[in-house]
Amino acid sequence: MNVESIVKRMINDDREAFDILMELYYKKAFRIAYLISGKYADSEDIIQDAFTACYLNRKKIREPEYFERWLYRIVTRTAWDYCKKSKREQPVDNIFDESIKDDRCFIDDIIKSQENMELYKIIMSLPIKQRTVIILHYYNDMGTKEIASITGSFEGTVKSRLFAGRNSIKKELSKREQFCKKEVPSN
Repeated sequence: MNVESIVKRMINDDREAFDILMELYYKKAFRIAYLISGKYADSEDIIQDAFTACYLNRKKIREPEYFERWLYRIVTRTAWDYCKKSKREQPVDNIFDESIKDDRCFIDDIIKSQENMELYKIIMSLPIKQRTVIILHYYNDMGTKEIASITGSFEGTVKSRLFAGRNSIKKELSKREQFCKKEVPSN
């Protein structure tokens, strides 16, 4: 059965169809919420609120084939609202998938993990709309058109935010690299 038919069943008050859709999209929606908010507990609340809004507004879905975009728009907007309400940053838990392992040694894993955490901290310091497009593009493999649809922005605006976000990240990484070079004495 395809997603579009499941969405149509949900629109017609089929609770089982909603449960199927929630199971299908929960993991990716949670990841989006977590990467935007940076807090596990808030992400759970964001997802609960987003799926509740999804179910309550199911009759407003006019194009079931675009359900995924519609859902991610709700998740993104809900996450933005949570971030605006909290206005504070918490220490970041490890968000990177540790189930993917290769043959590198333990030290390499630690270094890579630290680099990922540093990059994530930089991303979390970006303005929320730049942060969102960076997260959707790089961590969720979405194109600019899809991000524009999810965020309710023009594609040019998404491209501009991606450009500005990448530049901010490059500048911060460059600053940190210069700082590290000053800290390490040359022989």
